[in-house]
Amino acid sequence: ARPYYEKILILEPHHLEAHVGMAEIYRNQGYLARSQEHYEKVLIEWNNNERIWRDYSQVLAGRRDYIKATQAMNRALELKIDIESLLSLARLNRLQSLKDEAYERLNQAMDLDREREEPLLQKSIWLMEDNRLQESLNLVTALLEKNP
Repeated sequence: ARPYYEKILILEPHHLEAHVGMAEIYRNQGYLARSQEHYEKVLIEWNNNERIWRDYSQVLAGRRDYIKATQAMNRALELKIDIESLLSLARLNRLQSLKDEAYERLNQAMDLDREREEPLLQKSIWLMEDNRLQESLNLVTALLEKNP
């Protein structure tokens, strides 16, 4: 797909879908600086798309620009509160040693969908890492009772 997107961008440098495609391709290939450039071009006009803000945030996090990544993820959450964005923000908070905020985001994600296991498992792992073993065990035990 990359050659097609490149041709489209030669013909129409402001083609947003082609920029999104290139951003995703570069991100998957590990060229995060190039991916970031394409996302930034897209966000000039598509600044109300939470998925693009979330993907952009993840690129910034990959480049270890956690402050901008957090700002981008907060923008995604302003547009739409969803579990994926809450989990991503929790991970960003954790990377910045903002443990209380990270746990709060996980709690919000768990409140959105009580059946989804990922936030619960993530919280259990972090509790274990923080030497809060009994709390971790309680979460895992509850999960195993629901889904042995």
